[in-house]
Amino acid sequence: MHKPVNLLVLLLVGSFFFTHCHTTKHMVADQPVPVEEPITLQEDLDTLTVTADSSEPVEPNDLPLYRATYNRTADLLHTKLDVRFDWDNQFVIGKADLDFTAVFTPIDQVTLDAKNFDISAITLNNQPVQYHYDEQQIVINLDRPYGRLDTFTLHIEYVAKPNEGEQGGSAAINQDKGLYFINPSGKKNKPQQIWTQGETESNSRWFPTIDKPNERSTEEIYVTVQDRFVTLSNGVKVSSEKHEDGTRTDYWKMDIPHSPYLFMLAVGDFAVVTDHWDGIPVQYYVEPEYEPYAREIFNHTPEMLDYFSNLTGIHYPWPKFSQIIVRDYVSGAMENTTAVVFGDFIQKNDRELMDEPNDFIVAHEMFHHWFGDYVTCESWSNLTLNEGFANYAEYLWNEHKYGEDEADFSRLNEMNGYLNQMSMGGAHPLIDFTYADKEDMFDAHSYNKGGLVLHMLRRYLGDDVFFAALHKYLVDHALQPVEAHDLRLACEAVSGQDLNWFFNQWFFNQGHPVLSIDKKYDAENHVVSLDVEQIQDPQASPAIFKLPVTIDVYDASGQMKRHQVVIDQRKEHLTLPAETEPALVVFDGNDDLVMVKMEDKSLEEYYNQYRFHTRYVHRAEALDHLFESDDPLALKAITAALDDPHWSLRKRAVMAIQDFEQPGLKDKLLAMAENDPKGEVRATAIEKISASGDRNYIKTLKEIIKKAKSYQVIGAAFQGLSELDNTEALAIVDEYKDDPGLLPMVANVYADTDNPQYIPFFTDHLTEMDGVKAFDFLSQFGRLLSNLPVTDMEPNVSLLKGIALDNEGDIYKRFAATKALFDMRNALKDRKSEGTMDEQKQTDALIEKIKVAMKDIYAKEESTLLRNQYFYMLNS
Repeated sequence: MHKPVNLLVLLLVGSFFFTHCHTTKHMVADQPVPVEEPITLQEDLDTLTVTADSSEPVEPNDLPLYRATYNRTADLLHTKLDVRFDWDNQFVIGKADLDFTAVFTPIDQVTLDAKNFDISAITLNNQPVQYHYDEQQIVINLDRPYGRLDTFTLHIEYVAKPNEGEQGGSAAINQDKGLYFINPSGKKNKPQQIWTQGETESNSRWFPTIDKPNERSTEEIYVTVQDRFVTLSNGVKVSSEKHEDGTRTDYWKMDIPHSPYLFMLAVGDFAVVTDHWDGIPVQYYVEPEYEPYAREIFNHTPEMLDYFSNLTGIHYPWPKFSQIIVRDYVSGAMENTTAVVFGDFIQKNDRELMDEPNDFIVAHEMFHHWFGDYVTCESWSNLTLNEGFANYAEYLWNEHKYGEDEADFSRLNEMNGYLNQMSMGGAHPLIDFTYADKEDMFDAHSYNKGGLVLHMLRRYLGDDVFFAALHKYLVDHALQPVEAHDLRLACEAVSGQDLNWFFNQWFFNQGHPVLSIDKKYDAENHVVSLDVEQIQDPQASPAIFKLPVTIDVYDASGQMKRHQVVIDQRKEHLTLPAETEPALVVFDGNDDLVMVKMEDKSLEEYYNQYRFHTRYVHRAEALDHLFESDDPLALKAITAALDDPHWSLRKRAVMAIQDFEQPGLKDKLLAMAENDPKGEVRATAIEKISASGDRNYIKTLKEIIKKAKSYQVIGAAFQGLSELDNTEALAIVDEYKDDPGLLPMVANVYADTDNPQYIPFFTDHLTEMDGVKAFDFLSQFGRLLSNLPVTDMEPNVSLLKGIALDNEGDIYKRFAATKALFDMRNALKDRKSEGTMDEQKQTDALIEKIKVAMKDIYAKEESTLLRNQYFYMLNS
């Protein structure tokens, strides 16, 4: 499963921006700005009284909450399914044969998860059997006790109704229906599809099973569909049989046991592009129009299979590797064994892929085939053993393919995501046995912090030991459930060390160290002293963390000496040799620790840090502090950073430019706008030169629009051209209306006009827009409408309401339509006092109409995620 803070969540709550916090010292780790939460209740603060608690401590009456691993008594050996579909009612018509034995102690009863089924028959070894069903579980009474040397088969005939019954979801997986019909009527302007999403325990909404992560079985699926559809499932397709009624039955078989939440099925009109790696079929399933780009969409897949196989010492252990893109997916991606599902936000053409390649998410889901599928967390409390490793795969791939800077850039983003959750009060241990709901585990701890902690473990043990330990962990626990102690014992066996301190501190406790660092130089004794104090709240995390750390000491020439020390006291005094006063001292020079540090450094020291240090995070930290100053050193830093080897620091340098009149700066910006190898940097440079207001750049922007391939670059150039001279932009923008990838950019130019003549452009293209493009497009439509007269706004309220109420429609599109109404309402409120009395009455009437529409949208929306946002809109 890809990260819980997925693209949809970012669109809904806005991007998180991280800044440095300054008091008397500098907070060095990036600190997140809190994001405003939706209002959930109103509290009457006037009645609140605060008194001292004089009561005696109350002895607990119950054991503390503990989320135990599922207690297995029956061992599911094999699952055989035969399914077909009722598209009109959105039902699954199924037969299941489940083979069992006892785990050890003889059993006379089996409990299966089966949510919202109509059950027509259950037999045991072809004989009728007694059972009880409560719409959630089937309790089946066996005809006699069965021991661990016995096997028996349960046959169940049923109709599954995934749209019925209580439904939930989370930020990571916004619905839990298990199986989804997309455009079942065929009337929408989108493909007809069926696909499944099993994690956490949702596959039991379409077939009966023991829906727990510590269960495993082999699998067969016979799936009958209309002959025009393609199917995909786990394992290999053994056969296809066509029928006289125009249907076809595909037979899929998986001979290697895996957890039921990893079972999958997809049906639809897909183009299938086949690759190979080391004798294993590699397949890419995309919508037909994206067939030419399939290999680029899933870029480097064969190379990744090779890299991760070599890295772990375990040859990719499954019979195939398929990847499929589906519509209206409820998450980012899912690591179903041999058949990974992705949301359609990764489905792009070659020009879009120039700006946003999919390496990171492909690597994440692929690595799960070792960590998550091959060895699987035994409980959701141990989820980080799946997701922490998959997140760290993104770092490992970036390091291998693109270098240390790109890997460290991704690591800094992961750190920021974790710290952001901490800032909102979300601390809990990585291995959390006290979660309120299993869905809560899909957060920036299990993902972000999990990967960061693995990186610390790697740095502490060294690469040879770390990867040898991972190999042992995989070999020892192949095709088994695992817990964190299994990883610890593998690391201890290879390293020869007792690592309880590390796992207790980072896996079984919560929080991170917050360090206050004071530095002094003693010229007489030629030493630099560091006073390091751990100031984290001892009530919220360990009072003392044991921290193996590197400290880099630089002289004035930039020569560095690295010192390895261990911090294991609340207050620690360190002395390090230094013949002359250091030009720079960098705590955690290798950037290993999960921490926040507070220290005083001069601008000169930060300038030296940018010049001398090679690690990305230290260069980034130095620039952050320098760019906030108007000191001449800041300009020197900007000038130097415009040529930084990493694109993100070049971008930040461009953004920091305030004075265009510095010698050579205009020429440099222009060169970057035209030629920087990274499209995002080019776009930022284009935005900067456009913001200068200099009309001399109009010709340059038009040339960039004509020659550039990157949509991001073209979009920035059009936006700049529109700001400098909207007439010039309008004169050429019509040439780009036929490229679907550029429609949001065209919409932006039209929205700048505040002219109602462009309303038909938006209404004509609404039906073809889905996903992120729909979000961008509708955002521009809302911006245009918000600046138009009431008479032009009013007819489009019903149109936007209809889009927002279409629960079969794309979730991005529904939200964007509602957000457009929200923006229109706010624009109307801002101008209520303008115009004649009649015009003000029209304004009031339209505000009320929009309010009623939004209330109706809120009442009928099925997604909890959207309803939370709509509640906030209605109360703001």
